[in-house]
Amino acid sequence: MSQPTISIINFPTGATVALSQAGKTLDVLNNATSPYTYLTDPSEDAVYQFVVSASGFQDFVTTLDISQILIASYVGIPANNEQTIDGTYIDFYELMAADAAFLRIVGTDISLNRQGWSLASYKSEWNTAVVADGPLAAEISAWSGYLVTTGYSFISFNATTGEVA
Repeated sequence: MSQPTISIINFPTGATVALSQAGKTLDVLNNATSPYTYLTDPSEDAVYQFVVSASGFQDFVTTLDISQILIASYVGIPANNEQTIDGTYIDFYELMAADAAFLRIVGTDISLNRQGWSLASYKSEWNTAVVADGPLAAEISAWSGYLVTTGYSFISFNATTGEVA
């Protein structure tokens, strides 16, 4: 089995990056500079979690399943902002960004993963895109399957349109 490298990118210089797996801390890097990369252990669990702490920003937490995603992009939300980012938003973005139907709509605009939208707002954006695109049943099935395997099965798609319920 190969040994993939996981990374987190676009976080502020001087941040603290902590990497853990199944509740066990694997590495903590203080005063880090983006990108931070880590060589995974193929004999271990495939799920890793990054926590990035940066001055003036809320802690950012994201989970990577190395069988599906190897890189995460930091989303900086100011400390005094009431909005928060949860892992569901990040996984939902990663799913859509990897999907051909989504890319046909937004092209090369990857700014979506750097904006602090709530999941509800993001669903609206995605729904607008899929209505225009008319996704195939196989695409909808793949999205649903991905969400189930990553633990977000409560996000459901309309089987006819691909819209997020």
